[in-house]
Amino acid sequence: MGVMGAIAIIQALSGSSEKENTENLTKEKYKQVVDLLELMRSSCRRDAEMTSLFQDSLAATLATQRLAKNVEAWIADNMTEAFEETFVADLEELPQLQEKSVVPIERLFGLNNEAESTIFINLVPLVKKMLDKTQAASQGSHQSPLCLAPLFRLITRCEMLQSGGDLENIDALLGCPILMLNPDLYNKLSSLTLKEKDVVCASLFFCNNWAREVVNSFASMTSEEMKGKVVMRLRVITQLNELLARCLPQHPSFVPFPAVFELDKPAVAPKLVAKSTGADKKKGGKGGKGKKQKKAGATIDETLVNSLTQDGEEADTTLTQASLDADSSKTKKSDGSETAPAKPTFDLGGYRQFFRELDISVFSILKLGLSSKWSSNVSESDGVASLGKDKVKLDLPELRFLLEDLSLKLKHALALSATNSTGRRGGFGKGDDSRKIGFANLDHHSPLHIASQVASLFPTLCDLIEEASNFFQAQKSTDADNDDNDDSMEGNLLRPQADIDAMGVCLQLLLQCVLSLLSWEGWRREENQDLFMTILIVSVRRLSSDASDGFVPQQEGIRCTFEYFSSVVEACPVLDTAVLVIKLLKVLVAVSSDGGFKDKLAVHAKSLLSRVWKNSKGELEKGAHHNENLQLVIQTYVTMSNSPLETLETLATRDLASMVNLDKRGHAEELASLNRWTFPAFYKVMLTQLIANIKRIPAGKKSNSIEVLEELLLSWTIAVKILYTAVSLTKVFNGRGNLSSAMKFGRQFVELFLRQGMPLMDILFRRRHSQVEKLLRSLQQSTRMLHHLCGHSKGEEILTQVSIASSGNTTAAAEDDDDDGDEEEEAEEEEDGDNAAAEGGEDSEVELDEHDTGNNENTRPQDDMTNAGGSYSEIF
Repeated sequence: MGVMGAIAIIQALSGSSEKENTENLTKEKYKQVVDLLELMRSSCRRDAEMTSLFQDSLAATLATQRLAKNVEAWIADNMTEAFEETFVADLEELPQLQEKSVVPIERLFGLNNEAESTIFINLVPLVKKMLDKTQAASQGSHQSPLCLAPLFRLITRCEMLQSGGDLENIDALLGCPILMLNPDLYNKLSSLTLKEKDVVCASLFFCNNWAREVVNSFASMTSEEMKGKVVMRLRVITQLNELLARCLPQHPSFVPFPAVFELDKPAVAPKLVAKSTGADKKKGGKGGKGKKQKKAGATIDETLVNSLTQDGEEADTTLTQASLDADSSKTKKSDGSETAPAKPTFDLGGYRQFFRELDISVFSILKLGLSSKWSSNVSESDGVASLGKDKVKLDLPELRFLLEDLSLKLKHALALSATNSTGRRGGFGKGDDSRKIGFANLDHHSPLHIASQVASLFPTLCDLIEEASNFFQAQKSTDADNDDNDDSMEGNLLRPQADIDAMGVCLQLLLQCVLSLLSWEGWRREENQDLFMTILIVSVRRLSSDASDGFVPQQEGIRCTFEYFSSVVEACPVLDTAVLVIKLLKVLVAVSSDGGFKDKLAVHAKSLLSRVWKNSKGELEKGAHHNENLQLVIQTYVTMSNSPLETLETLATRDLASMVNLDKRGHAEELASLNRWTFPAFYKVMLTQLIANIKRIPAGKKSNSIEVLEELLLSWTIAVKILYTAVSLTKVFNGRGNLSSAMKFGRQFVELFLRQGMPLMDILFRRRHSQVEKLLRSLQQSTRMLHHLCGHSKGEEILTQVSIASSGNTTAAAEDDDDDGDEEEEAEEEEDGDNAAAEGGEDSEVELDEHDTGNNENTRPQDDMTNAGGSYSEIF
């Protein structure tokens, strides 16, 4: 029958859809249900995973459906009794347990008063028995620490149903100490035996999962005391994550026990690979394809969870574990200033299947807000002094932990909801369990329910975004003041770089959550419009203090939301954060009917391109990821402008061409983000957008008016000028990526011109003879340079470019023949004009101006095609 079959029978016999169920089952049915429950307990007694699956499934049933009153009472009584007998120990038993333990243990993480601390969770001894195969065979599954979190979850579900949502009867477990390892043991991990290392790592995982389940159970409580203890439990989780990041690299063969029991395939621990830094990479070394790298597990949880606890965090005396923070103490520089210690570089994102899932209700903790010591208008001394007032406030590590999990949940539930919440349809025999890891409880709720839950948190998210933005605005002001007072040491004291980076990550996660919420496709449905307006009205009230509670049009709400998040652009500390703001604004532009938003978004994108982006070390940002972000900003800048072709023309002839005369460390005057390392990103986007825009140019017809035909001619003239500039720049910027882009998009340009541009040239050749002639000459020069470029690629055996070169040669040759044939057919004197131009006659209308190129002979096109080809070959 199996566990799920038994749960289905219990639901059928005693289940009720009513929220308030006061009826008892008849004696006959009650006996059947109890016998079935006892049968499941006895059948799973030898298998801890099956027992945990049964407990989790029963808890999930109680979360969505009421059972008969006497059945719920039986489950609560029996499960509570089993929990107390197995996992709860009295203080009198502590000396005996410590004496038998193979590793030093003590009670930690206690939050209750001494009078309330007479009990504790007996964890490490049970872990030791579980790892010992001979003892594990005799103790049974009910004594396995694997059942600790699932059983507690089932107990809290029953208690909430029995007491109407109150957990006062079991609130002692919220602050109950845990029998854990002595904190000094983590500093001696390398000297321990293999079995002792297993005990250490397994205990950390089980303790972490216990704390997570405690947070799940008590997060919705309204008592101030309970809220404070829940925040302290969150702090315990972040500290345990830090310890795991330290211990797992020293025990790479350890495989944690599963925490998700609904998977068809067993959980597999990720391979431990040392993360290479930029200094360790070989110069010129290539990584794999971007998509393949992401497939290896590049999620937010993995890329941002490297340092889950922040240095400089004040040790909380209620945790009775001061030695846990011993390694987090600050070090002294030679000048006496304090520096933050090195953070762990180990990613825990690949271990999601070994951690208990946080419920969506947990994120109501975010409403507590951020500790005042992170406020922009509170000095460091004031912040430390105010810690006593912020007992029920979140610190940065806890905030980051919650936001990382929330962002992943929103991406799973909202961003992927259109594809059945998995993002991919699995074929026959192909499971998608890996995509369900960490979202088993979340999948029990509809996307609308998730959206409504997060919509209630939207004002809190906005508050946190404002605090983070003010934080970075204050940092900029402090930087400016210190620059003015750099001759004295009495300037404003900056916060540690680790705190600045942590706040930057939190801001990025906040924006990611808002982006996932606002980009949900469900807002398009009519039945969800009211909920969507409750989100938009938040921005309206924040921008207008006298905003009434009356009716607000949706477009007005979108306008206010756009303006509200536009104010975050200038506060973005890194380009990753700025890209999220741009994506968010693009979502609002897509649902707005006001075309003026596009111009404003183009201005914001240009302002980001005008900034010099540096990392935390003060070095220029560069690399594939940075260029990928820049490409999105550049694309937004071009597509949202009034005239994309004119914007591309300015980008090519002014900004990109100005790079020819700059030194290696120089950058463009107008767009400071354009330098030698980011040139390929600008170059590729320019050509990509050029092709996208000329595809929209319609083919000219004889029936069109002269004004329409001249407008089309002007568009093609600008497009050919951009192509000519782009191809000419490859003489100086001859990297493989630039050459590939030039050949690929140059071929597409010629094909589009032959199909859409040549009919227009035929119509206007006699009426606008000189303009068409100059345009064709410039295009012919570009295609001949592409000939030389393709020949160079084949000669140098650049395999990635051979296919492009082959088709590019054919297309370019066809264009040259078409151009020459057109001229011979219309006028024989074109040969004389061609010779005159080759001898240095009239320049092409779309050649680079002297102002754009600085008269650089390497990039200025030669009128004589033979000489141009010779100089091109010499450069290569």
